Amino acid sequence: MKKLILGIAILASSFTFAQKDKDANAKFELANKAALDAYNTKNYAVAAPKFLEAYEILKANGATDETFKYNAALSYALNNNIPDATKIFEELISSGYTGVQTSYTATDKQGKVESFDKKMWETLKGKSKDFTNFKEEKTPSLEPELYETLATLYLNSKQNDKAIELIEKGLAKFPNNEKLKDFQGTAYYASGNNDKFANVIKE
Repeated sequence: MKKLILGIAILASSFTFAQKDKDANAKFELANKAALDAYNTKNYAVAAPKFLEAYEILKANGATDETFKYNAALSYALNNNIPDATKIFEELISSGYTGVQTSYTATDKQGKVESFDKKMWETLKGKSKDFTNFKEEKTPSLEPELYETLATLYLNSKQNDKAIELIEKGLAKFPNNEKLKDFQGTAYYASGNNDKFANVIKE
């Protein structure tokens, strides 16, 4: 499993409603800080619900960001809370969440690189002479990892049929994913499907 997705999403989400509702922003900052502090001290049992709290505050203020659900799911998984981790990873996959984040930066006259939201970045790009080197960059997709992690959770909880269904779905999207191929063999073996297990071993 990868680490938390931090930085871009948290800053962007915070600024999304900061001007609209200072009270909501303060609550979000408290929940997010508590989640991060708990995660950094490996207190995953506290981190997970706090990430969900931050997510719900954002959602209530029209700034839905699935990144916080991902961070909560990851925290639950690290705390070996398989039911809650499984539920959220299922929701993330069903919603089409990929974890891809886009950053928008530009360089000012002093050579300092600054970050902007998309709207401001596009405005500056079209009109401002104070900034150059406008860049739009995307982070890699986390979708393969979502399938890998949920497959692991299914296998660890002996939900072999669900694991097989998920892995086959994942391999249809990511046919060269070695982890999913390994998990497929494990799932077939655990479910007693020896013919398919043998085929995976041959491949």
